[in-house]
Amino acid sequence: MNTLDPRRSQRSRKERAPSSWIPPFVVGTLHSAACLRKLSKAPEEIFQVIDLLEARLDSLPLDSLPSRWPLPVIATARHPEEGGEGSLTSLKRQQLLEEALPWAFAIDIEWRSRKQLASTMEVAKKTKRLVILSFHDFYTLPPQKRLTSMLLEAKERGADIFKVACRINTKEELLALIDFQIMAETQFPAATMGMGPGGKLSRLLLPLFGSMLSYGWLAQAQLEGQWSALEIAAHFRAFEKEISLAARTGVEPVRQP
Repeated sequence: MNTLDPRRSQRSRKERAPSSWIPPFVVGTLHSAACLRKLSKAPEEIFQVIDLLEARLDSLPLDSLPSRWPLPVIATARHPEEGGEGSLTSLKRQQLLEEALPWAFAIDIEWRSRKQLASTMEVAKKTKRLVILSFHDFYTLPPQKRLTSMLLEAKERGADIFKVACRINTKEELLALIDFQIMAETQFPAATMGMGPGGKLSRLLLPLFGSMLSYGWLAQAQLEGQWSALEIAAHFRAFEKEISLAARTGVEPVRQP
């Protein structure tokens, strides 16, 4: 079965500096023809610092998909009410996802489609593909009680990861999402991130509390609050270096003014 092993592909656990923190897997998002062109011309160094790709099958030109992908791919066909393009029906999205199973490492299904696409989840599990159930709210952060209920149901339905992406408008909402991530880490694998005014800060902080996936754009941002994949990967490398230094010496790094 596919799993997201916390060991990085570039370095084994034994080669890592001592640290209690494991960086998230950085996902480069592909959602347009421009993204595919960027991917085809990307230098090899890019694929040494990002871990996965996300292919948005609702918006990518399907006849231009690579015959060989440089990294494992999360395939998703977004629901129209969660930012999907083309007003695709559930049946069409199901077809796209199941056709991607031979080459995808994982599929991402929206929470709202968990019942309509339950059979697709079953097929994915039988073919040993990772299943991500994802929830998006482009306006606000739902109450933690609701997020917790969804997390536990995702676990019951056999998903491998529960992903939450919500608009963060206030400091209080950011702290509430951090609280949810801290709780989730004791219950079930989760990937949490913000959008909007608090998006960028949330995407730096939440992985420090266990969020296992961090998404960044390759060619162009889609929403306010997103980093590029290279920027976010660089931040996590810097975080890991400082945390590892502190773990070795017991002294926090001194920052230059």
